[in-house]
Amino acid sequence: MPLISSKKRERENPCFICGHYHRYDLGEICKICGHKPPGPAAPAACSVGGGVGTNPTFVGNAFVDGAMNASQSLGFCPTVPLSSNGNSSGAGGGQLLAAAHEGLPSEVIPSFLYLGSYDHASRSDLLKAMDVHYVLNCVPGCQNLYRNSFTYHTATTSSPIPLGECIGFLESVRKAKGRVLVHCMSGMSRSPAVVLAYLLYLYGSRIRLPELHNHLKSCRQVVNLKPVDMAAVSQYEEAREAALASGDATQAQPFVPDSSMPPPVPLPSMLPNAAAMMAPLSPPAFDFAAAAPPPPSVSTDAFAAFALPTAAPLPPPPAVSADAFAAFALPTAAPLPPPPAVSADAFAAFAPPTTFGGSGMDTS
Repeated sequence: MPLISSKKRERENPCFICGHYHRYDLGEICKICGHKPPGPAAPAACSVGGGVGTNPTFVGNAFVDGAMNASQSLGFCPTVPLSSNGNSSGAGGGQLLAAAHEGLPSEVIPSFLYLGSYDHASRSDLLKAMDVHYVLNCVPGCQNLYRNSFTYHTATTSSPIPLGECIGFLESVRKAKGRVLVHCMSGMSRSPAVVLAYLLYLYGSRIRLPELHNHLKSCRQVVNLKPVDMAAVSQYEEAREAALASGDATQAQPFVPDSSMPPPVPLPSMLPNAAAMMAPLSPPAFDFAAAAPPPPSVSTDAFAAFALPTAAPLPPPPAVSADAFAAFALPTAAPLPPPPAVSADAFAAFAPPTTFGGSGMDTS
């Protein structure tokens, strides 16, 4: 029996965690997503460009609580620092980091908004495990693979990016309380621009664009917006500020979240006072005693006009004479006659006969 080639055996048995083809049981690191078995037996290839614990890369990248621990438990490298241009400081670190981010989509807003690439959108098992049912495709040329399983929306144009159209779709998902994946081909420029504009839409009244961009970079460090995409986001910010400054509710409506929906959740670990900044504003105290005018004084004459007239006393009942009562009196009944006298002979006629007999009588 001929031996099966190594490549064919690998393709028949993909990794049960990341879905790519590498020898997970032998400790081999996946060349696509950087996944490796946890534990000291795994090769220490993740320390390229920095030591352990320096500038973790996967904050917000996992879809469960404790993103850092989840990434480490799944075997992803969390220790590759980035330079200002988006590349790792070590030789080949940029390629390793870019590959490592392909393991899971990046969670930008907890339990709601995820940012990724076309590779993530092509893995239905991963999306279902993350409870994602909506997909925003930012590249019109990308094919939507699972139309029967997910709700897709594809951007109508590629340049410029239709930010208002994409934001409307994301708001509809938030209203439905669903989870959505926003993706382009690599998840580095076009889809991050859409997510950044949506963050500005939700949090722009409290947080400025540079801070929102920093938060997006902390969630997915391979984000590197092209000048044309960054210019589109800046134009959106200018249009939003102009509409809000005009005071016209009709112009400001496309740039303000629906007030009937609950406020967006705070962005985790973005600012020290993020929770306080994103808390809904409490209405000012209202002094009802000071606001309500005192009641007008009402004179006695005003009340007298509405008073009911005093009822006249009822006349006494007329006197009734004894003769009037006598007319309605019942007549006196005559006494009954006494019963007739009964003689002793009458009683004797009805007496039973006497029986004779005795002990001295002859009965023979």
